[in-house]
Amino acid sequence: MHDDLIARASILIDAPIDEVWRPLVDPEAIERYMFGTTVISNWHEGSSIVWKGRVAGEAV
Repeated sequence: MHDDLIARASILIDAPIDEVWRPLVDPEAIERYMFGTTVISNWHEGSSIVWKGRVAGEAV
């Protein structure tokens, strides 16, 4: 595996930090914009993030 391959991106958002951060860590918001995906994490640095969602084309 190539551990030296790192992708980076950045964007400047003219909004208060809490308005930007909240939808990134709020499970209900994530479920809405990630098409029903459930996310589990305690959102502390170094913690795991588990994504649970449907497979494309899977019946609801």
